[in-house]
Amino acid sequence: MKILIADDNINKARAISSVIERTEEPEKMSIEFVHDLISVKRELRANYYDLLLLDIQMPLRIDRQAEDTGGIELLNEICSNNKYIMPGNIIGITEHEACFELYKEKFLSIIKYDSSTYNWEGELQNSINYIKMITQNRNRPSIVIDNYDVAIICALETPELSAIKELSNKWENIDIPGDSTIYYATSLTTKNRDIKVIAAACDQMGMTAAAVLSMKMISNFRPLYLIMPGISGGVEGEVNLGDVIIADPSWDYGSGKIKCDKGEEVFCSDPLQLRIDKDIINMIKSISLNKELLKNIRKDWEGNRPKTDINIHIGPVATGAAVIANSKTIEVIKQSKRKVLGIEMEIFGVMYAAMNCSKPRPYVFGLKAVCDFADSNKSDGFQDYAAYVSARVLYKLIELYLDFEIE
Repeated sequence: MKILIADDNINKARAISSVIERTEEPEKMSIEFVHDLISVKRELRANYYDLLLLDIQMPLRIDRQAEDTGGIELLNEICSNNKYIMPGNIIGITEHEACFELYKEKFLSIIKYDSSTYNWEGELQNSINYIKMITQNRNRPSIVIDNYDVAIICALETPELSAIKELSNKWENIDIPGDSTIYYATSLTTKNRDIKVIAAACDQMGMTAAAVLSMKMISNFRPLYLIMPGISGGVEGEVNLGDVIIADPSWDYGSGKIKCDKGEEVFCSDPLQLRIDKDIINMIKSISLNKELLKNIRKDWEGNRPKTDINIHIGPVATGAAVIANSKTIEVIKQSKRKVLGIEMEIFGVMYAAMNCSKPRPYVFGLKAVCDFADSNKSDGFQDYAAYVSARVLYKLIELYLDFEIE
């Protein structure tokens, strides 16, 4: 039985937890604590709880004053917005008589907390025992294994995932029964808090493998962000080797219709173009302006590197099923978007999976560094450098720019 206690009064939350733990079979219960409304929302976007114990007066953030109707407003939002996973049961709890009388009709069950008496403890124990009884009669599977702030999906173990694993020396293997994929978990420290990260690589390149792994990671870990770093072919004249491209829009350049025109087969492109969230674009624009940071990333690479500085571009990136080493194919792809910046094999599948999964859906984007120009001069000389650049830019995005309180 999973229980979430939402209360900004830590002593009161501990007293509530103590009563719960005195009920029958406490070892079968999992109790989580949150102390502000932002944290409650984050938990309910990612996890199912059998019981939410909700204080009526709650602050939006832990460093702010409690709002008189904070818990009530959250209750209304939970009930009206399907981005949240509705708890099995919600019990209101308050130590303020006026709130108790004013809002008791809002809850099926509400408890008047009073630290000077034991009456509230009996009420809470009775409610817990009833909920345990009805919960045991449900065959409700766990909705998520754990919730993470960031899920990172890579096309292959080497060089992309290898570069990501260099960002931390404390990766933990996460094995899921029945799933052959090996997941790697760590935490990265930012200016505000530690960020939980899960990462994995596809077993092969391509949209299909990327979409399947994306769905598994979303279902298992319910991340706030789903991000694909890695390496990409670039369009010469639009980007330089080592530049980072943010795909917006992304599309499958093989989507369309083949028809016969004057005895010849002609391909008519008809792609679905996927765009990333505008809030994400603004965060990426912020890091793209930090030229000193990008210079330091380039300088810290000890191997072979291009002569040009790193720049970050936001623009059209085409996804397809084949590795391209032919400039004529690029000209055909440009018929869909004249200013194509890059060509790669996975991002559209990742974005499509994230935009069509069950709610709550993650924010999704791909950022890949240019390792070649997808032409006859294509080589593997800058793959390791491009994978490194992509991983380091992603790390700095997480550390300095991504908003982990975003709703």
